Amino acid sequence: MSDIYLRQMKVSDLGALMHLKNAEGWNQTEADWLFLLNHNPELCFVACMAGEVVGSVTAVNYNDTVAWIGMMLVRRDVRGRGISKQLLSTVIEKLQSCDVIKLDATPAGQPVYQKLGFVAEFELLRMTGDHLVSLSKQTEPAGLRRMQSTDLLEVVSLDASVMGTGRPDLIQRLFQENPDFSCTVRNTDGLAGAALVRRGTRFNHIGPVQATSVVDAKILISTLVDQLRGESIVLDVVASQQELVDWILAAGFVRQRSLTRMFLGKNVSTDHPDRNFAICGPEFG
Repeated sequence: MSDIYLRQMKVSDLGALMHLKNAEGWNQTEADWLFLLNHNPELCFVACMAGEVVGSVTAVNYNDTVAWIGMMLVRRDVRGRGISKQLLSTVIEKLQSCDVIKLDATPAGQPVYQKLGFVAEFELLRMTGDHLVSLSKQTEPAGLRRMQSTDLLEVVSLDASVMGTGRPDLIQRLFQENPDFSCTVRNTDGLAGAALVRRGTRFNHIGPVQATSVVDAKILISTLVDQLRGESIVLDVVASQQELVDWILAAGFVRQRSLTRMFLGKNVSTDHPDRNFAICGPEFG
């Protein structure tokens, strides 16, 4: 390990970081990297060898309540040298002030995280769809509409009730970057659900999708699929939402792999975990 060293990530690393993630076929854009780097620069690290970036890890600290680790990457030709463990140990040490540290693990990564003390919480299913025309749905309610800036406070509140902490910067960023691809549904009690889209280099990622019922979640997802007609789409769906999973598969989506949400520390209890249908992505939670 004497020829490998860690340092804080810099904007000038973007080219190398994009090359690293493209080699794995991941979906992130430079804007995703910049959000992570700008939000918590002190929590983003790269591993270097002979002056070249060969690994990365990022983390977002949501209010010292929940921290999210993502973008855990190591170049294939230097794996097996303890780089991932060194990156993880470094960022975990920086997150000691947080109540809980979370991440979404691939099947290959899960044993690594378990050795560091992470515990499985629930399963996610990654599903992709190419050139889908539409999804079957119930009659659209009068309360379905494109998300407005005036909705943001309520959407952030709904997100916080699901995640156990507020993520206003993330929700605002998703809305501002794709205002035409975000929607809400309302009923007589107020906001009943919201869904946003994040553009990627390979797919349009629908999520987060949070709603008071599976019917509302279906309406939100089908609306966005209609708007993204003919484009490639990815959804990371909460596996326990079986009715939604079956509906998405029946529509022509293909299951790619599973992810396991894991936590380290005192897990945050959410007010409405049943309202969580699809996540924003493994790098954001």
